Amino acid sequence: MRRRTELLGALAQLIAERPVDEIEIADVTQRAGVARSLFYFYFPGKASAIAALLADVLDDVTGAAASWCTGGGAPARELLEPGITAIVEVWRAHAREILALLEAVRGDARAHAQWIQWGTDCAAHIRARIERDQADGLVRAGLNPGAIAQALVGMMLAEMERDVRALIQDGAPLPGLVDALVHIWEQAIY
Repeated sequence: MRRRTELLGALAQLIAERPVDEIEIADVTQRAGVARSLFYFYFPGKASAIAALLADVLDDVTGAAASWCTGGGAPARELLEPGITAIVEVWRAHAREILALLEAVRGDARAHAQWIQWGTDCAAHIRARIERDQADGLVRAGLNPGAIAQALVGMMLAEMERDVRALIQDGAPLPGLVDALVHIWEQAIY
């Protein structure tokens, strides 16, 4: 496992330095100081290594949203803004890795499946929170929690992609993004 961690660390360093399409497997193995065959022992290709690297980032994103999804002891509306702020901060801190994942998702079936599963899992947690809030009378009765959760996840992912692309290309994230996302989530749910 140590070698796998070294390979992923080397890949993360390289992604921070240059676009993912300019990174070859040989670059990763050279940076990690291991043989190319060892790379293939752990990963079928570059996209799969990127997906593995980003599993940790996606876990961080999930962790950032956890207090709202689980309740955290405070009213849901009070947890929404700090949760969205934390998610945006994680995405921005890992902007290059996120863009690398999005490239991998478009070109690798395994990475695509992982991305879809992560989005589905996120939507399930959000749906469960909406259902709990609906049962507590905080959300109107006729609202479809599953449909709202899917729409919010899709919108959030699209806007976060635009944000990290702006951050990488222009050096600045989208202005007012957190406020806009919080407003949309509050209006959609509460």
